[in-house]
Amino acid sequence: QATAERTAQYLLLLQDRDTSSSSYGSIRGGPNASWYSTADNIIAYFFLRDLGRLTQNDTYRQAAELIKFSLMEHHWEEAQGRFFPTVGDSSKGLVETNSLGALFLISIDEIAKTRRGLDFVENNYFTSAAGPVSGYAPYENHTTVWPQASLQMALAYKRVGNAKKSNIIIQEIIKLQDSEGGIPYAMPKAELETGEVFHEWPSVAGTAWLTVALSDNGRFLGP
Repeated sequence: QATAERTAQYLLLLQDRDTSSSSYGSIRGGPNASWYSTADNIIAYFFLRDLGRLTQNDTYRQAAELIKFSLMEHHWEEAQGRFFPTVGDSSKGLVETNSLGALFLISIDEIAKTRRGLDFVENNYFTSAAGPVSGYAPYENHTTVWPQASLQMALAYKRVGNAKKSNIIIQEIIKLQDSEGGIPYAMPKAELETGEVFHEWPSVAGTAWLTVALSDNGRFLGP
């Protein structure tokens, strides 16, 4: 808990408290960064909210509420029913912006917006031609399936009541599991235009998200 609270105090230093700012309430990407990542702020929201619940500390709760406000006010784009990757960036960006975004929207009971966000991911990131399984690509170029985002989508579908769709996604990703239980970071390996390399090596991210999707008890990134 002490380590968690030190982390929280660091994040609070990065939160924009200028009420006139277009990123008011969001947390910067780092001490020298000028950008405000949607995915990072979603994770920060859940972290600070739950730490506030655990410690009964209103400072953390209020910081989480500010992030929630900013996500809906500055990151959400109503016309297309999706989140921007960062404040002021209208590109489609990384799929995790909206796969995590769906889980966030479910947690605050914005189900209509959740369904729009899920449709945005389906229309822009779903691929059945990138390799041995169907799933969701990290970017629009569809050169690989990214298990962690695919399993985030599976969890979101489960939580909006579409167990059939959730199970289809999970069963596709399970096809990639190795004999020791590991899920690859991506399949197949892809070198993307961004300069990133998505390797086929077993990964903590993919494997952990499979565990979360299979054993969902509603608490992790939950209401």
